[in-house]
Amino acid sequence: MKRWRERLGRFFEFEGTRDRIRSMEGLRGLAVALVFFVHYEGLFGGWVAPGTASAKAATFLATVGHTGVDLFFVLSGYLIYGAVIKMRENRGGYASFMRRRVRRIHPTFLVMLAVYVALSIFAPGESRLPVGRGAALVYVIENALLLPILFDVTPLITVSWSLSYEIFYYAMLPLLVGVFGMRRWQPRTRVLAFGGLAAGYVVACFLGARHVQLILFVSGIFVYEACHSERFARLLSRAGAQWIGAGALAAFLPIAFVVVTGQVLGLPTSVAGRYIACAIWLFVALFVVTLVVFRASGPLRGLFSVAPLRWLGNMSYSYYLMHSLALKGLALAIARARPGWNPGSAGHWVFVPIAFAVTLVSSAVLFAAVEKRFSLAAPRPAPAGAQPTVLALEAAPAR
Repeated sequence: MKRWRERLGRFFEFEGTRDRIRSMEGLRGLAVALVFFVHYEGLFGGWVAPGTASAKAATFLATVGHTGVDLFFVLSGYLIYGAVIKMRENRGGYASFMRRRVRRIHPTFLVMLAVYVALSIFAPGESRLPVGRGAALVYVIENALLLPILFDVTPLITVSWSLSYEIFYYAMLPLLVGVFGMRRWQPRTRVLAFGGLAAGYVVACFLGARHVQLILFVSGIFVYEACHSERFARLLSRAGAQWIGAGALAAFLPIAFVVVTGQVLGLPTSVAGRYIACAIWLFVALFVVTLVVFRASGPLRGLFSVAPLRWLGNMSYSYYLMHSLALKGLALAIARARPGWNPGSAGHWVFVPIAFAVTLVSSAVLFAAVEKRFSLAAPRPAPAGAQPTVLALEAAPAR
């Protein structure tokens, strides 16, 4: 057992990262586990009899699973903001920063995009490619450039919509910080500026703007500033911080569910309005959870520093891109082997660890063959005095 643990550790661990936060790796594992349930219930939720307790539980998981992406956005907000604030001229400036971001995301993504294109050609019944070679080529290029969602383009890889948010944040944040000289500002001034920006955007979303989840990046920005605040350090050293963090961790999923499903009086009646309200709630709750897990010594940090959860978090990008395809392949294989088979509610829950294992194995193959080899390969030695990169810590949902 010890030998297997050591082998898995060598496979999944990231060594030599000076600014590594182990509990962040565990939070990323939680995020990607939540996303798993969205696609599992979408494919196998039909096995559960409607109106039963199992059906309610399945609906809950399918609904709250989307918050895994929101958690990814908070973590990205923290990481990328920290990298931008610490950016120095001798690191190559904006162009170098964006090259590192593209290097982190695109090798693994392009491999999966090629897999989806190939499957679309050889299994036209499942294809999303438009009719005509020219239209199909343009569509593939649009996806390769991560234009879906932010533009009127349907993603070929369903989960890749969040990468459009990530690229937008990567591209805009250093410009915003650089143009306004925010590195010279006091932290409090930066917090007020980004808080005002987030509040203004929420108002715009209530008036018809889209993509309210962009505010979750600002929640991550707040986590970074709080982590570097002496006042918050004193607050987090108190015993009550663990209780507050545990309460936020226990509450963020149930409250997100009742808000999205409109089970609380006084919420907006429109679906879009409820999702805006949910984003506001997650902005606050995930800020608290992430801050306590990162900086408050205690049980919560220990919980998210457990090795298996961290290992899942370390390959979360590969898992995020691969798991829905693996589940779809599993569902098609079952349908072909046993047409019309329905094992019922018990079978639905018994099958969860089996399906999860299939996604783990397939994602580990992608992680080893592509992501770890290319996206997470050790960069060239940095110039003397340069700040450490965060390649090994980043996640795109989430990435």
